[in-house]
Amino acid sequence: MRTGRIGWRYVVVAAGCGMMALGAISGTVETTPVARMELRAKGEIRKRDPGIFGDYWWANRFLNHREQVTRLNGRPVDVVLVGDSIMHYWEWRHLAKWSALTNGRTVLNLGYAGDRTQHVLWRIEHGELDGFTAKNVVLMIGTNNNSSDNTDPANVAKAIEEIIARIREKQPGAQIILHPIFPRGASADSKRHAAARARNDRTNALLKEFATAHPEITWVDFNDKLVDSTGWVPRTIMADEIHPTDAGYDLWLEALLPHLRDDRVPLADPFILYEKGTYYAYGTHSRVGITVATSTDLVHWKMDQGRSKDGLALHMDDSFGKKFFWAPEVYRVGGRYVMYYSAETHVCAATADSPLGPFRQAEKKPILERGGIDNSLFIDDDGRAWMVYVHFDKGNVVWLTEMEKDGLHAKPGTARMVLRAEKGWEMMNPRCSVTEGPFIVKIDGTYVLTYSANDYRDRDYAVGVATARSLEGPWTKYAGNPILRRRFGLVGVGHHSLFKDADGKWRIVFHAHNGGGKDAIHPRRMYIAGIDFKTVDGVPVPVVDDNLIRCAVTP
Repeated sequence: MRTGRIGWRYVVVAAGCGMMALGAISGTVETTPVARMELRAKGEIRKRDPGIFGDYWWANRFLNHREQVTRLNGRPVDVVLVGDSIMHYWEWRHLAKWSALTNGRTVLNLGYAGDRTQHVLWRIEHGELDGFTAKNVVLMIGTNNNSSDNTDPANVAKAIEEIIARIREKQPGAQIILHPIFPRGASADSKRHAAARARNDRTNALLKEFATAHPEITWVDFNDKLVDSTGWVPRTIMADEIHPTDAGYDLWLEALLPHLRDDRVPLADPFILYEKGTYYAYGTHSRVGITVATSTDLVHWKMDQGRSKDGLALHMDDSFGKKFFWAPEVYRVGGRYVMYYSAETHVCAATADSPLGPFRQAEKKPILERGGIDNSLFIDDDGRAWMVYVHFDKGNVVWLTEMEKDGLHAKPGTARMVLRAEKGWEMMNPRCSVTEGPFIVKIDGTYVLTYSANDYRDRDYAVGVATARSLEGPWTKYAGNPILRRRFGLVGVGHHSLFKDADGKWRIVFHAHNGGGKDAIHPRRMYIAGIDFKTVDGVPVPVVDDNLIRCAVTP
């Protein structure tokens, strides 16, 4: 057991993890976890879950993180958390808050209970930020350093600056979000916490100066939300005077999420058209029209590629309605492109010479006089065109109507109801009755209708399927519904469409909730997965595979 000083730093055998590291506080510690980690790496001790305490927990956590990186298989990490138990407990004691953070995001939690700045430096030096690309690195460390009376806050601040330098080296493209050390102690009577709190405050003042001088660092300080009018931490926020409660993590989410760099494609109710090597994605996004994004690989998308105003495919100046531009789809019909969409809860159609637009209505009026949304075109084998859509009748109900040959007008007298919410999974929220986002394909002579159910704001928004031998019905709902709900760590999954990719494989494109904080739902994000059709009781049923594409916005 050795300690030694090098300039402002100390070389120590690190407390808690037992590793040799650079840090800002000396100490005398146990060294055995080094050997234990080597044994664990060789498979000579049993693997444990990466929880708190227990035999070899630190070594297990360190090595489990390496295994997580391997499983990423080159995919980027949206958020990396670096710190001590305050970070660590997020995924251990506060799973609901952890779910809010991770919903729709890949998050790697590199928080370790008991760790100090020297432990973080050791972990970075030994590869914990290697092997992947991070979009955001969130750092808060130092409260354990400052719990010791012989700690100099200036040394702690210097150590954190050193950690930031190492993060830059390992993750040069990541945004670094730096939090000040959280306040601690419920009152001045908490002698141990009060002394550490004073050291934290002095460290934070130095960190703020550093962050101000380095604008590439995002300084996110919400410490004032963690204290009451006396300046101390109420136990409703930190029950043990150090670690946040659920209410404390809620405040953290609210402060952190707006600052995260988020390149997920913000398209709800998505539809994808493939033509001549390019994918065109349309969706609900703009308040003044319809957005289009383009891609050549389904992963990387360029937003706002339209040829109308503001980069839109359709602008409200060329359409009926001034709001609620929702759920667009685009088809090549003859020598032109037709966009079907809803505006002010009425079904509309507009045309253009390019999938990028500008789409315009020759007559600025809806297709249907009565209200409707979520329209989708289906062209049968005989060339007849049909539109499936949602009508409002004590809830959202799926209807079908035949279209005139021009594709822009509904044929009078052909509208009929197809289905409505009636099953338990469709009515998770008893206050609403919703079936919406319908889409029809024909597989081996069977009409396959996929649709979404529940309020789109519900976390249990989901996709189901019904089949029929004729468009006139009857439509039979699949007994195994829903076919897509709360998959891939996502919630609010639904309002989809189906398409074939460049290789002829069926795909499903859908949206999910944004995830976490005040913006838990919006903007909804676009995802893609593969589907296969399997025969169940003589009818084809779409099955969503495990190959999720997390669509990303690129410049």
